[in-house]
Amino acid sequence: MQPYQLSATVKNSSGTVSSTSLKPGGVVNRCGQEGWPIEVAVPDGDGWEFLVDDELLPISTQGFWSWSPGFYAGLVSAELRKRGNHAAFYRLEVSPDPSKLTETLYQTMLDDLVEIDPLLTVGTEPASHQLGTLGSSSDLWMEFRRLRMHAPAFVAALRQLTNQPIRTVRASRRMAPLRAARRVDLQTVRAAAMVGALGPLFASVDPLAAPEKQSDPAYDLPWFEEHLDGPANRAITAMLVAVRRRALQLIERLNQEVNRTEDSATRTDLSTRWAVRRNFLAELINQLRHLMRAEPFRSVSRPEISAAGLNAISAHPVYARSYRCGWYAVRPGLHGVDLTESIWLCPTWELYERWCFGEVVRQLRSLTGQQGKLEWEPSRGILKCNASSGMHIEALFQRVFTASENAEFRSVSRKRRPDIVVTAELQGDRRYIVLDPKYTQNRSGVLASMASAHIYNDSLRWRGERPCKALLLLPAGGGAPWLEADELIRAERVGALVLSPEDGSDKLSHQLRALLSF
Repeated sequence: MQPYQLSATVKNSSGTVSSTSLKPGGVVNRCGQEGWPIEVAVPDGDGWEFLVDDELLPISTQGFWSWSPGFYAGLVSAELRKRGNHAAFYRLEVSPDPSKLTETLYQTMLDDLVEIDPLLTVGTEPASHQLGTLGSSSDLWMEFRRLRMHAPAFVAALRQLTNQPIRTVRASRRMAPLRAARRVDLQTVRAAAMVGALGPLFASVDPLAAPEKQSDPAYDLPWFEEHLDGPANRAITAMLVAVRRRALQLIERLNQEVNRTEDSATRTDLSTRWAVRRNFLAELINQLRHLMRAEPFRSVSRPEISAAGLNAISAHPVYARSYRCGWYAVRPGLHGVDLTESIWLCPTWELYERWCFGEVVRQLRSLTGQQGKLEWEPSRGILKCNASSGMHIEALFQRVFTASENAEFRSVSRKRRPDIVVTAELQGDRRYIVLDPKYTQNRSGVLASMASAHIYNDSLRWRGERPCKALLLLPAGGGAPWLEADELIRAERVGALVLSPEDGSDKLSHQLRALLSF
């Protein structure tokens, strides 16, 4: 067995236990499916710690670390420590529940979301997914993930840079004896003439060989001096300030986010992970503060990024690496593809909700022939488009229906927040449909979820109108097949549609087409 290879057991949904081993380094260790408990054997000796996505796992009385993945799928990072010191990293792969989505369909769902808007995939779950380079959108945990991934390399490069910083030569003038001059210029001659000290300038003696005398006159000499306040050091200092500012902002804002987050049975608790992540940010801030007191950074008059600074950086390997790592640590956005980085994902059920909204957006664009305007925020999304007929269409994600009597989107009972609402309006006529994605497939789960469809159908109002339909969206069918029948949906205005990357798009398209057919 290779060093730090750990023995583990996985218990599947039927209770069968299988043995496996966790290999350190870049090896991907398959650890079953979401919800399957895993037990990892503690190595011999004292002082061992095992952290899964920064959560310290307790050691059971049987000598195991126990971990159960929640509602998420993807790669999870784990770390083995010995008396607080790093020993090994592990990559654990958790698969989605195949009764709902196969692994291939789950990956397709992720790819579809990235194509629509990468921010739709961002969450706080331990599972991660590779994507992203540059864009205008941002997220607190995405910023932390990038800072944690690239800031250590940035600090290491800065420390190497301080050993031999770039020095810049600048011209100046100083008053000194003639023997100290390397050259004289016209200004030196003029200044000497004004005080009657031209004699030594024309003497046929070697100035350097002349003995030092207290009475030697001082001349206005051209001078060149080395200094550290150059364009390259200013640019690197600006990047250092930006990284430190990002760390200071994150430690405050993420602390507020963790304290504000409510406990949920379907989301992974952030409070158990925050201590390790807060310590990382605090240590990073401390390291950057010490670096700012070192040369060349303390000699910089003003941090700024200029063309001259970038040119000088590009010609110096250590400076180029420092700047690149700093930029990677603070860059915004999630567009493009970069296989060197990853982000934390939403829970699988939330990814499914967002994918369903993305599929609604895609089909509305196809039906209307209009791209429309898509706006996305962490808590809600909206698509607005106008068809050639003059019809105004909106798709809304997580739209709040308040209990206020005069609200445009109103609930006759308490506040409601359906996942997807699609509205259509043409020449004063209006109608809308409510779609509620549920990441479930079994009979009991579908029947329990139908309660929301009935509530939405009875209680929601848009400008006084009731929804024309309230339908569940399911990743797989068969749990309650009679609810999927077209006859029941037409008669009762409630029911269920199967919608996944390989199934159900025609049924959704049929419902949307009916909505837009005034």
